Amino acid sequence: FRRGRLDAALADMELAIDRVGELPSAHFELGRLYLGIYLREHAAAQAHLSHVGAHDHLVAHVRRIDQAVVAFEQARRLGGGPGWQTDFARAVERMAHGDLDGCVEVCDRVLAADADVEDVWKLRGDALRAAGRDPIPSYDRAAEIRRSFHEAHFAKAQWHFEGGRLEAARASLARAIEICSEYPEAIALSARTLLAAHRPEEARRAAARARALAPEPYAATIAAAEAELALGRPDAALERLAEAGRLEGCQNRVALLEAKSLLERGRLAYARGGDGRADLEAVVARGREEGANTSDNEPWRVVVEAAAAELDRRSRTGAKPTDALASDA
Repeated sequence: FRRGRLDAALADMELAIDRVGELPSAHFELGRLYLGIYLREHAAAQAHLSHVGAHDHLVAHVRRIDQAVVAFEQARRLGGGPGWQTDFARAVERMAHGDLDGCVEVCDRVLAADADVEDVWKLRGDALRAAGRDPIPSYDRAAEIRRSFHEAHFAKAQWHFEGGRLEAARASLARAIEICSEYPEAIALSARTLLAAHRPEEARRAAARARALAPEPYAATIAAAEAELALGRPDAALERLAEAGRLEGCQNRVALLEAKSLLERGRLAYARGGDGRADLEAVVARGREEGANTSDNEPWRVVVEAAAAELDRRSRTGAKPTDALASDA
């Protein structure tokens, strides 16, 4: 559980429940695992480009909250486990249904009774962050209570990265990785901070390390593809994206990066005296696919329109491949 291998931890705990039966602490830990798995999936859902994708991802995992409540209630019935855990599960449920203020309210009620529950401080920060409000004091309090709480430092890094504060993000990531050196999510995010700082070769190495560590390396593989694209290697980027397409994660993001890679490869073909029309036409064709033009897919439309404009320019000027380099210059 501490290493983030939640599925393996759940398998072990369910086996333990079968053997120990009425041990309250086992049911208590089982509830914590169910919540941990849901919160992991909630974070993964935020990476979806479309609201529909995020919603579908959450619906598939929301039952974990109900399972956590049942486990906590069983622990309480057997005479074990702190009472705040059921309220904690209810706070997670509020967040799952988009009631972020309600989640913070329940967290505050729990913390009024016990101010040293680091998991509740972390959840409070997550709800504030999702609402666009400053979560740092909540994350700092969580990390102060549990010095080894690398997830709190990672959450701080995410907030800083989303706000474009790269140095602050890297500082929080360094602390998270110092605590847990085999933390693929943090290493993958560090690759993205390096990309944002225009250091693609370092980003490529960080992404490779994260891919080697992660059991399901979707985020790391996406970061690797972005690094390859930044290095001007669209073919290598497409190879990484083919791998990401076989992993659980936002496939809309994969499609977007594939379109960007094809657009870059088409442009490079023209710049090198070749013909990039097939790649550009492939990007435009993807723009006609169902769902490609939903209202929250603006980044996708930008790429499609860029490919269409490039094709139109080539058609209007009648530029031959060998003329392209001169006209671009």
